Amino acid sequence: MAQRVILLALWLLISPMLLAQTDLKINELFDMELKGATKVHLSGASIETYHLSLFKSLTVQTSDKTSLMIEARIEKDVKDAFCHESNHTNGRLYYGLYQLSSTKKGINRYIFYRNNALKKGNDNNITLIYMEGRADIKQLRKTFTKH
Repeated sequence: MAQRVILLALWLLISPMLLAQTDLKINELFDMELKGATKVHLSGASIETYHLSLFKSLTVQTSDKTSLMIEARIEKDVKDAFCHESNHTNGRLYYGLYQLSSTKKGINRYIFYRNNALKKGNDNNITLIYMEGRADIKQLRKTFTKH
């Protein structure tokens, strides 16, 4: 009986974190096999100093098919974002930083996207980042402009 109570308690602690991202269409991209993709998944002490609890990154060589697939998922996920800044080039999403609704526990959620292929002289890749944590948008800008 005690084991069941402990398992139930663990499930109740972990499930909100799992559900926070599973409702997003971009989650499929982090699980998908994409040729030449570099994926990073960080959680725990390594990112606590940035006030983050989860960091997922995907960098992939771009093609029209890949970029359109990613953009379509982002558009669905950010339609209700309450804070965002974005830039379009030739009708395509070049850059976007979006703050999504917080989790029930008050954890902030963010999506960052950049399609370098849309600017001449840049690498031909796409970067997609999903972050969760207590960090606010100002802290994230400060952190990522340093690095």
